[in-house]
Amino acid sequence: MVIAPLVFGVLWFLGIGFSTYSSYYKLKSRYLNGTFKSVEGKVVSFHAGNTDRGGAKDTFTVSGVSFSVTSSMGPGYRDMQASGSPLQNGVEVKIGYVDSKIVSLEICDK
Repeated sequence: MVIAPLVFGVLWFLGIGFSTYSSYYKLKSRYLNGTFKSVEGKVVSFHAGNTDRGGAKDTFTVSGVSFSVTSSMGPGYRDMQASGSPLQNGVEVKIGYVDSKIVSLEICDK
């Protein structure tokens, strides 16, 4: 029967789409309402993810708050160093975040 896998595929696709959209909507509304946290300081402990393997992520810390950035689908900042992100050790930044997801990123000139 071809119909059962097709129905399952469509339902799975719709479930993933709804989950991704609801996560995006939550971040966007908290950002627009100003109900997010922010941190400023130098990027330390930066480790670039290996994009040759699945699930790669860049990790770093700013003023004691740890972040991870992945290029996979989902809400939040997703530019990794391999795709041109300016993040690296020593860069002064201001980051707005919700539940460790980056909603705003400013590179500070100092």
